[in-house]
Amino acid sequence: MSEQNTVNNDISLAQENAALRNKVTVLEEQLSLMQEQLAWLKKQVFGRKTEQTSVIMGSDMQLSFFPVTDDKNSHVTDKTITVPEHKRKKKRTHDEWMSELPVEEVLHKENAPKCDKCGSDMTEIGEDKYDELIYTPAKFHIRRHIVKVYKCIKCGTAPEVSTEPCNIRRAEHPELMIPGSYCSPELLAH
Repeated sequence: MSEQNTVNNDISLAQENAALRNKVTVLEEQLSLMQEQLAWLKKQVFGRKTEQTSVIMGSDMQLSFFPVTDDKNSHVTDKTITVPEHKRKKKRTHDEWMSELPVEEVLHKENAPKCDKCGSDMTEIGEDKYDELIYTPAKFHIRRHIVKVYKCIKCGTAPEVSTEPCNIRRAEHPELMIPGSYCSPELLAH
């Protein structure tokens, strides 16, 4: 009976050994497949990215877009096509496109301007102009500010104060949002 147990034990050990060997073989094949996939993925992500034909063809063959014909009589005739010239529009300047917009003039002046230094009346000697581009939803227009410039009649002309220059000042007016630009507060807000 112990001999029978030993034989059964040997058979079961042999079967278990064969099963384990099969399992090892399957796992080795899976490992080999996984290693190949990993190598391919690494090549795709980190490998050389080029469009050289040696990579595609595996040799020094030249790829062609056209089918190769051995017919010696087939010559491609060169045909030239004349393409007519095209004309481009000249870019428009600020003055050109702004001249088409409506203009709203705003006059900035002082009623009876008085000199800050001596208190006498000032006379108008000119005006300054500047434009702002105004945006109201779906349309533009120009607001032209006309700023009156005043000069004191007495300052700088009296002989006792001849070293002192004339007092000249501009009427109060809103300052530009961006100095030197056409941008109005409405346009900047939009």
